[in-house]
Amino acid sequence: GFGTARTITENGSPAGDMTDGAGHPSTLVSIFCVPPTFSTSVDNTGDLPGPGAVSLPGTAQLLP
Repeated sequence: GFGTARTITENGSPAGDMTDGAGHPSTLVSIFCVPPTFSTSVDNTGDLPGPGAVSLPGTAQLLP
């Protein structure tokens, strides 16, 4: 593995004021812990347990 993670930083962005009915770009982010699978080969290959992070860019729009 790469050692112990000390910091994970994600940068999301809110959609802003959606009352105009238009689409607004946004990014949802999440940081989480990935637990061990208790399978030695999987845990060693994936360096588990360990940190995980995802980022999902998209467009948000309120529809009537």
